[in-house]
Amino acid sequence: PAVIGLDNDMIMITGGGPFSLAGLADVFLVDLKTSGVVRAPSLKRARQRHAITTYVIGTEKYVVVAGGLNRRPLSNVEMIRVCDADRNIAIGEEWKQLARTNTARFNTA
Repeated sequence: PAVIGLDNDMIMITGGGPFSLAGLADVFLVDLKTSGVVRAPSLKRARQRHAITTYVIGTEKYVVVAGGLNRRPLSNVEMIRVCDADRNIAIGEEWKQLARTNTARFNTA
């Protein structure tokens, strides 16, 4: 899986799975203070060995996943909103497909 911090107390875990399989579309949020785990909206495309990052547009924060493997290298990119304008954790309803990369890639950490 790929893991990224959303704030000081919350992380997001995306995808993963055994190398021989297609990967997973599962997404989880883990509260580091309480050790609570909740399921978040699933990725549109199952993947493993993918890249993950956050970026800010205006006052909202987003997570982006790119590439990875699903039986073969992927070139698709997805994003979801994770923080609202008030900097509160506010997960969007679904991942949105962005433009594909020019080259399919994996192991891009």
